Amino acid sequence: MLVMMTTLFSLSAHAGDFTVGKGTFLLNGEPFIVKAAEVHYPRIPRPYWEHRIRSCKALGMNTICIYVFWNIHEQREGQFDFTGNSDVAEFCRLAQKNGMYVIVRPGPYVCAEWEMGGLPWWLLKKKDIRLREQDPYFMERVKIFEHKVGEQLAPLTIQNGGPIIMVQVENEYGSYGEDKAYISEIRDCLRGIYGNKMALFQCDWSSNFEKNGLDDLVWTMNFGTGANIDQQFARLKELRPDAPMMCSEFWSGWFDKWGARHETRPADDMVNGIDEMLSKGISFSLYMTHGGTSFGHWAGANSPGFAPDVTSYDYDAPINEYGWRNIAFDVFRRPIRSDILSSLIGTGFLESIGGILLHACIHLHGLICNFDSRFLLILQDFRDFYEDIWTCMKQGRIIRYLVSCIYILSPAARCRMLTNIKTLSGAASCIQVKSPAERHLL
Repeated sequence: MLVMMTTLFSLSAHAGDFTVGKGTFLLNGEPFIVKAAEVHYPRIPRPYWEHRIRSCKALGMNTICIYVFWNIHEQREGQFDFTGNSDVAEFCRLAQKNGMYVIVRPGPYVCAEWEMGGLPWWLLKKKDIRLREQDPYFMERVKIFEHKVGEQLAPLTIQNGGPIIMVQVENEYGSYGEDKAYISEIRDCLRGIYGNKMALFQCDWSSNFEKNGLDDLVWTMNFGTGANIDQQFARLKELRPDAPMMCSEFWSGWFDKWGARHETRPADDMVNGIDEMLSKGISFSLYMTHGGTSFGHWAGANSPGFAPDVTSYDYDAPINEYGWRNIAFDVFRRPIRSDILSSLIGTGFLESIGGILLHACIHLHGLICNFDSRFLLILQDFRDFYEDIWTCMKQGRIIRYLVSCIYILSPAARCRMLTNIKTLSGAASCIQVKSPAERHLL
């Protein structure tokens, strides 16, 4: 049972495989729907990295999607930094520790409303440089950068027992130009770094993905809430009827510009889109799940004209700028939880001891995130029929996981939850008390 709990809440360090099957992705040979949470580690202070990853998992996601910002890691030509808040490998290891896979989007251009789209300023010292083209100097520096990133991340691919399952080639290039030779050179560079077995993909819009689509890459679409999903994938289905479908950026909100009002989107529109994609077996990445903050002068600008972006990258995401859930968080989790349970109906797993435990964890997890004390009644029901599960719960094996989710709550809500959790024998020893207000409850 303890082994089963490990598989539920963390990822094995053994070598695995992530491939493209007929109409679906395959994780170790089994159909897999990617439910990715887009977060950007430079926009989150390192002490909060794990909290944000756990919050994404509490939302129901199974994957973390990240950009790699070139100008964060090479702020001066030839001087690379992968330490502190730039330690991308540690961020990926934390994701794996918390049972999450990782999709890496290493550019070289990433957009993301980030200064120069992630390209370093010093490239412009070469006055005649052609960015995002096969300019010799640009490509030389791109390859040096990508190899440096590879030194950090190639050991963390799923084939090496790590969490990384996919790597993106460039970024929405169809919105910039048409140059398959350039895209091919980026692809070859990344394939040489991450190996032939790594799943490489492109992301673009349904209106322009054919401009630069390479035959040997996975094609994914970007669109936002309110989009006609069948329409977004119509052309892809014509060209590749057996390919898995994925929305690589499902925009949960939008970025804010200086002088404009804060952008918001109806939570129900976002959830309806997610629900429809799940019902059709479509993978997705929610951009953003947590936006964070563009610290310093890292916020970018947009055109036409010049429209600077504000420091906040809140994006009206389910997890807001400072790490608290908003109303979209609660609404979003409904189709995710339903999808998890629906996928198990008819398999016999729900009737097994393992299934009962999983079912319990899903419901307890949901209730705790909603700081609802009724979860104790559910525990009592399970105790009546499954004494061994109750024993594990009293010993704190499950409580350790559930308590880890509590810190997405406000301090007041956390205190209320600790009041309830302390009634479970053995739970108190698992809880890291954060304040005097909480300490007296134990």
